[in-house]
Amino acid sequence: MMQSSTGAETPARTQVAKRTKLIAGATALVCIFSATRAYATCVHSSDPWAVVHAQDKAYNAHDVDAFAECYADDIVISNLAGTKRFVGISALKKRYAFLKTAPRHFHTIFAKTIVAGPIVVVLERAIDPPKKNWPKESIAIFEVRKGRVAHVWFAPHK
Repeated sequence: MMQSSTGAETPARTQVAKRTKLIAGATALVCIFSATRAYATCVHSSDPWAVVHAQDKAYNAHDVDAFAECYADDIVISNLAGTKRFVGISALKKRYAFLKTAPRHFHTIFAKTIVAGPIVVVLERAIDPPKKNWPKESIAIFEVRKGRVAHVWFAPHK
């Protein structure tokens, strides 16, 4: 409790102190919640880098739904030879469902990026991958259209 200059507590000061602590605590919770949700939410942006960065944040948060939000409904994932690995948002969610059970410390970092128009090329490093045979590095080429990833090409690992 707060005291007056004479050393006596005053109810008004006590109430102000309690309200200040309550507001500070509520503000901190809102900031924490907002930062956490923003971390796992896709940004539908005209900036291709922002979209690719947002999908990586969702991937690293192991949030499959937020990750999928970054992709077009008719997303095409293929290798550089043009062979399609899968097509469509439901196939993407199924393929990346492993994220829900992946170790919490598993994540990727972008070691290098190149942005040219709607294309973002990324050299990606896997940190503590869930499987021993997981590639340590991979190259992904993202094409972003209308604020979502429309096509991804992966380079061969070997």
